[in-house]
Amino acid sequence: GEQSIRMLGAAKRLLLVDSFGVMFQSYHAMKYPMTTRAGQPTSALYGYCRLLLHALEHLQPTHAACVLEGGTGKSSHRVKILGSYKSNRNPPADDLRSQFNLMEPIADALGIASIYKEGYEADDVIATLTNTAVNTDGIDSVVIISSDKDLLQLVGCGKEKEDEKGEGDRNTLMSSSSTTVRICKPNLKALKSFSTSSIGPYEVVESFGINPEQMVDFLSLTGDSADNIPGIPSIGAARAKKLLNSYGTLQEVIAAANDLNAKFVYGDKIRKAVIEHSAVAERNTQLVRLFHDLDLTQEIARSVEKSAADSGVTFPPMLSITESLRFGRGRSGETNEKLMRAVIEEFEFDSLLPNAERVHEIYRRD
Repeated sequence: GEQSIRMLGAAKRLLLVDSFGVMFQSYHAMKYPMTTRAGQPTSALYGYCRLLLHALEHLQPTHAACVLEGGTGKSSHRVKILGSYKSNRNPPADDLRSQFNLMEPIADALGIASIYKEGYEADDVIATLTNTAVNTDGIDSVVIISSDKDLLQLVGCGKEKEDEKGEGDRNTLMSSSSTTVRICKPNLKALKSFSTSSIGPYEVVESFGINPEQMVDFLSLTGDSADNIPGIPSIGAARAKKLLNSYGTLQEVIAAANDLNAKFVYGDKIRKAVIEHSAVAERNTQLVRLFHDLDLTQEIARSVEKSAADSGVTFPPMLSITESLRFGRGRSGETNEKLMRAVIEEFEFDSLLPNAERVHEIYRRD
């Protein structure tokens, strides 16, 4: 309501969207194919556009980026480590693939940058932008829209905790590391109930029984079938959780298993599995851990130039990475409203015009 809008003036929120995740999900959720009168398939783009409009309405970000895959969706460096990495993925259907190059113009017309880096995965760029925001003064909250388990390692990566005794002095100015990082599933219900359904550190502990910073070690033990990464045989979620709760980190789990004089939390079968397959788990950490310090300077510049070319509105050069991701892309509110309406009409998504109108209402008040 009124109060959250007023807060918008003060609080800076960066929205990061796992764009291909949303496109695949929208494509598979559509009961019937959609095309424009000219025959361009749009069923995934419709879901994408609708989700972005809902995100703007319910999360009211001050900064935003749609993050795309830089290439095939699997980084060459991960394929080098494990040849079969993500080889379980089928190539997208033609009528879906033909929608991919229209994602950026749609997001741009909604006032949102699209970023990707050749040779890296969307998750690596999301991790880098999250890390940048956490270490930048002025971004208070990062919200990532994705259903990818790998991204749980980023949750709460600014300190959401108070001090040790839990009595943090609420009146002191928060340092830049007080940025909260939360994940929201890519569906409208999750966006509408963001305050109760998004995933923060507490929810990771509740669902997995471990802390977000143990997520890489957890997935390295269990493997990740979604990415075709095998784990240690006979170690699933329950055992991985108990091992990490008992020993803390993967390295400490391996050391404990190898210390044959000491009692191990599980019997000989599991101990033997850890000892024999420890190299697999250690290799997995290199596949699961995201790059969070990529240089995105050129990628941001590309996005800014493309936006100016597409919209005919020159984007003032911004000083920092986060400033370059300002919602609205440096254009006047009026221009943004025009571009948003035009793109919705161009793709014949007229049922989304009321959503766009609600977004304008919110940002006009700001």
